[in-house]
Amino acid sequence: FAAVTATLAIGWPFGVLMFLPLGLNVLFRELKRPMGIATKIIAITGLIQAFVMAIDYTHYGRLVSPVWNILLYNTKAGGDELYGVEPFSYYVKNLILNFNYAILGIFSLPVLLSKRRDALLVTLSPMYLWLFVVAPRPHKEERFLFPIYPCICLAAALAAVTVVDGSFYFLNKSKPGTGVSLMIQGIIWVPAALLSMSRTLALSKYYTAPLHVYAELQKQPYIVEATICTCGEWYRFPSSFYIPTIADSFRSEEHTSELQSRQ
Repeated sequence: FAAVTATLAIGWPFGVLMFLPLGLNVLFRELKRPMGIATKIIAITGLIQAFVMAIDYTHYGRLVSPVWNILLYNTKAGGDELYGVEPFSYYVKNLILNFNYAILGIFSLPVLLSKRRDALLVTLSPMYLWLFVVAPRPHKEERFLFPIYPCICLAAALAAVTVVDGSFYFLNKSKPGTGVSLMIQGIIWVPAALLSMSRTLALSKYYTAPLHVYAELQKQPYIVEATICTCGEWYRFPSSFYIPTIADSFRSEEHTSELQSRQ
């Protein structure tokens, strides 16, 4: 139910890739009654799709499926190329900026396979499936990797614990104590966390100029007519922001005068 809702109701169907390994695992576990599972899936999908299309019909005035339209647009040739083309190194650079050496989690599959836990494979395989589908696309954006960020962190953490424990066992024939293990993991990951947070702070400090510009409009006493051209920065315009009108300015002035007369 959660997977179908996330796929059909949110309007970004590509997230279904993240649920695919888990869904297949459930199906294989429940092969004793496949018809019951299939019937439930079809019923849930039909119910949610009907509800979503009813809402879309209210707004668009016709029957339409945004999920199908976005899939069709992005899978046909000449679709996303319109918004720019980047080499594969674009994703590598972004992951280094966001995760530093934690991106080694992507390459930690051999280490994780040594643990021989099916649950780990089911949990982390969406990361590789996502990269297999997204990385070859000509158009690349940093946000396209957001769905696999938790998988990257988990894989990197598991790989680090496996390597540290394995190294201790190889040298001392024993596992490190909890305190020692936490200290070593801290030495490994605290620098990465600080570097990643420094980028977040830099973005907040140096790339919020458009928001400050819009905030200044609220301080103007009178705005009879105004034209704001955002050009290529349209996506930085806050969706909940309303440009003040002359009526708002007069109301503000009247309110101020009323307060002064009361005083």
